[in-house]
Amino acid sequence: MLQKLNPLDLSLLYTNDQKQLAADLECELGQLRERATIGGLLEVIRKYHQIGIYTVNANWCIQLFELDEPANDEISCFYENFGPDLIKLLYVTMERIYDRLNDR
Repeated sequence: MLQKLNPLDLSLLYTNDQKQLAADLECELGQLRERATIGGLLEVIRKYHQIGIYTVNANWCIQLFELDEPANDEISCFYENFGPDLIKLLYVTMERIYDRLNDR
């Protein structure tokens, strides 16, 4: 059975980050709610970094690596976060990426 996903809560992102995300998804700010899917967020993250995503028990884990460095067992990630809610974890990861881009 197909189940419709609840829309993502964009209020979890700062206004400037919402604008940047809309630009990355190539849409208007008013279209962001429809375009900011889990897949869309993962595509934007991949635009800036290599990503490792996996689960451990009830938690999701996201690791980010530099694009120009091979991500393997010898290279450590520069960012790692985990939690039970994938959507919130993706938003926090997006904030980290945009903060890093803007040197906040």
